[in-house]
Amino acid sequence: MFAAYPGDIVFSRIDARSGAIGVLQESIVKAVITSEFPIFVPASEHLEGEFVKLVLRTGNFLTALRAKASGTSGRKRIAAEAFADLHIPLPPLDEQRAMIAAHRAGMDRAVVLEREAEEAEKQAITAFIGRYLSGPELWFQSKLQ
Repeated sequence: MFAAYPGDIVFSRIDARSGAIGVLQESIVKAVITSEFPIFVPASEHLEGEFVKLVLRTGNFLTALRAKASGTSGRKRIAAEAFADLHIPLPPLDEQRAMIAAHRAGMDRAVVLEREAEEAEKQAITAFIGRYLSGPELWFQSKLQ
C-alpha cells in the first residue's frame, strides 16, 4: 500500500489506456493506494497535475499508452516506467493554468448547451404531437365500431 496526497497523479495500470488517470483532489487529505495504481508527484514549480491529467486523456496520448501496455490481451497493464517515459509538452505554468481554465469554461458551456438541447427537444416534441394529445379526441383513436 502507498500513500497519495492532494495534487498527486494516480493512474490505473489496467485502465490508463482508456483514460483512467486522475489527480487527487484537495478535499482528500491522504489516500491509500495499491500497487495497481502508481503514484507520480508532479514538480509543482513546473507542472499542474490537472494539466497532465487532461493531456494524458487526449487521443494521441491514449494511443501511446495503449502501445505501452503489455501482458495478456484481457489483462494488459502499463508499467510505471512506461508511463514515466511518455513525453508531455510542457508550457510555462501560467499557460498550463490558462489552458485548464479554458477547458473548464468549455465544459461548463457544454453543460449549458446540453440543457438547452434537451429543452429544445421537449419543445419540438410538444409542437409535433402535444396538441393532439390534449384535445377531446385522440388523433389515433380507432373509428371502427
